[in-house]
Formats: sequence, C-alpha cells, structure tokens
Amino acid sequence: MTIPLTPAEHQFKANFVVALSETYAIRQPAGKYRKWSSKKKRLSDPVWQAHVRGNYWVATPAPYYPVYYNLDVDSPSPRTVETIFSRFGEYGITEHQYALMTTPSFSKSGNFRIYMRFEYKGKVPHWKMGYRALENAFGGTCELYPQLRRKDRLPCGRHQDIMLAGGRVLPELSWEQELNYLLRIDPIPIEQLPWQRRLFDEPVEETDKPKHWLPRADAISLLEQGLQKDGTRNHSQWLLLNDLWRDNRFPEPAIRIVKEWIRKKHNNFSKEARKCNWHLIDGEIERQAACIWERRIRQPDPIHNLQTGVTREDLLWIAKLFPGDAVRQKQLFNLAAYCRPRSHHDWIWIPAHVWREDIANDRTYKGLIADLEEKHLLTVNRNYRIGEYSRKFQLKLPKTTAPSLLHDERNAEKYYESLRLAFPSVRDIADVTGIARNTLWRHFQQESGDKAA
Repeated sequence: MTIPLTPAEHQFKANFVVALSETYAIRQPAGKYRKWSSKKKRLSDPVWQAHVRGNYWVATPAPYYPVYYNLDVDSPSPRTVETIFSRFGEYGITEHQYALMTTPSFSKSGNFRIYMRFEYKGKVPHWKMGYRALENAFGGTCELYPQLRRKDRLPCGRHQDIMLAGGRVLPELSWEQELNYLLRIDPIPIEQLPWQRRLFDEPVEETDKPKHWLPRADAISLLEQGLQKDGTRNHSQWLLLNDLWRDNRFPEPAIRIVKEWIRKKHNNFSKEARKCNWHLIDGEIERQAACIWERRIRQPDPIHNLQTGVTREDLLWIAKLFPGDAVRQKQLFNLAAYCRPRSHHDWIWIPAHVWREDIANDRTYKGLIADLEEKHLLTVNRNYRIGEYSRKFQLKLPKTTAPSLLHDERNAEKYYESLRLAFPSVRDIADVTGIARNTLWRHFQQESGDKAA
C-alpha cells in the first residue's frame, strides 16, 4: 500500500526531485559507507524522504529546468563572502531573493550554500541559460550548482540548517519549516543580471577597449537564441562580428556566418528582416566587418592564434603514449588542445571545472593526471585558493614547428576530426592509434552528430 505524500513532501518533490531521474547517489552519516555511492536506478519517494528525515544524504543530477540554483561556498574567506554579497548589491539582488543554508561540514569549515531562483519572461529557464547567467555573475567565487555532470546534494537534510543573513543558524527548524524558507524566495529575472543587460542594452562602441567587448558566453547565447527585442539587429550584428574577430576568424567566413544567422534567428524582431530587405542588411554587415577587421589596433585574443593549435606530431605522440586506449587518447588530446595555446607560459592554470567538463569528466580526470605524472609528462603545483587562483600544471608537449591542424579555418577542436585531417585514410588512423576501425567509425559518427546538434 502506497502512503500518500504530505503537502510539504509534494512541494519538495516538485521543486527539488528530478523527474524520471535514472541515477542518484547516497551518503551515510556514519560507518564505513561514508563516501558517496552512486545508484543506477530510478529515484523513488522513500529514498528522498529518508534524506529530509535525516537518515542519510541524497544527491541528484541537474534537471533540464531546475527551479533552484545555489552557490556552494566552501571554506569561505572574508574576502570571498564580501565579493559575493557586493555582487548581490551590484546586481540588485535583495534579501528576499536568496536563502542561506549550512552544509554538513559547516561546524568544521564554515561551508554554506546560497539558494536562489531564476525566471525568464515569467517562466523557469532552461538549465543552460540559468547556469550561464549564474556563471557570468558569480563564476570564480565558488562552485555553482546544479551541474549536468555532477550530482548535487538535496537541501533540507541532516545538518543542513537555515542561516540568517547575520550568520545565526536555526538548527531547531523542522525540514518543513526550512522548505518554507526556500519556497518564499522571490525569483530573480535573468535580465537583471549583467550579462543580459549588456547583451540587450549596451550602446554600440567603435573602440578597441576590451571592457566594451561582449563576454564570450553572451556572444554564444546571442548566436544560439537570436534577436530578443526590436531595435537590436544592427547592434547584435556588430557584437557577433566583433566576437568572431576576437576568435581569429577571417572576415569572409565571419560575414557569411552573420548573414546566415540574421536570416534564421531574427525572430521577427527586425523591421528590415520582416520586409526581407536582405540587400540593405547584407550591406550593413559588410561595412561593419570592414570597420572591425581594417581599423582594429589590437590583435585578436592571442589564445586563439592560428599557430598555437594541436599538430600532427602531437597526435603521433598521444597515440604512442596510450596505444589502443580511445578514452585516454581523447582526454590527452583535450589537454594538449588546452595547453598548446598557453605553452609560452612556464605554468598553466587549469581550473577543476575545465578538467571535469572540457578535458575528461568528474570520475576520470584524476586518473588521467595520475597516469601522466607516472610517465613524468605532467608536473603539478597543488597550491590553490578558491576564488583567486587554481592549481597550475606543466605538460611536456613534443617540440615541433609543424603547422596546426585547421578545420574551417580554425584550430581543430575534436580528436577524431583532427585524426581525419592528419591522416589520409581510416586504415592509417587505425594503424597509428591502435583503435579498431569499427570503433573509429562509431566515434566519427558521434562527432558528426555533435556538430549537427
């Protein structure tokens, strides 16, 4: 017989439990099972009910439309806390738009979380939009949740207590009362955060000052979502062309990209596009591109220069280090692609999220570091400070004067794409890498699918 949920349990499930999640993790508060243990099965009601009752902790992956986001402030220094709350004031976030909650390690290290809600045009935004807004507003100060690749501990559990703005903790509250604190949070309009304000309202500046350039995440968002209101077409074209120039694109492909973009993504927010006045629009784009590429004094971002990408010699080096190991080869390629443009530095700072999201994943990146250290190819300086600087590394890349592998006039960014550029046939690739040809074909198809998406 199924026991019906209470109203508070219904509210908790609707706001925090990922619908149809096929995986979760639990952690016991004591005993030999104190580490997180992943479960490959559906999250049932008794499991998360045990979390709010304090039996053990439960962590779940991010839903596609999360209602709540949180800042995970670990071992907070006064400077970190001051930075976060000064940004609250800068962005107009009031005390009614967030709630503080301790973590189980609060008594030892002072860790706590700041919960908040976002809305976009009165609706819950997609995770991608919400996380990018959070990252642009608070990135570099602390860890941000929820994440797609990492499970996040549910709130209102054992030793997770509401904390008032002055630092007073309320351990006497029941989990239903703590939930009520979270439910009373007013949503923050994403447009209120700085990346949206710059995206929509920044005046056109024909200047070389980097402070007037659009952040890369905002440019990607504009490219994906298109125009968002009337009267922004000319400005948006300028922003995208400027970002493509910073990305070291040649003017002709950049002009083609923006022309195709405005035809597909004007979203009926352009009077000239509604009239199909493409001749006028194309002329504007070409004049804007000429202004940017011919009059700029600064060079494009040096991190993207064409002479700093992965080479054919790098691919041979990778295959020799991990013959037949498709996973390690791809991870080492990602690491080399990150380090090559920065190889003029003695040490390269690599944040943890880059290891987890761009190079490997949360489960495997430490194994990759250990393998490379064992081969004496990677030196690690393990000093770091949250919000200020990350760990730094030295990777012994092969010395080469060979040109970078280019795809569509840009550095190749995918491993199997680079292999096809460097070697004439799949048979040659299989001989070099030691990977079976049917496995190679499967990876080729997967990368093609990624591009199509």
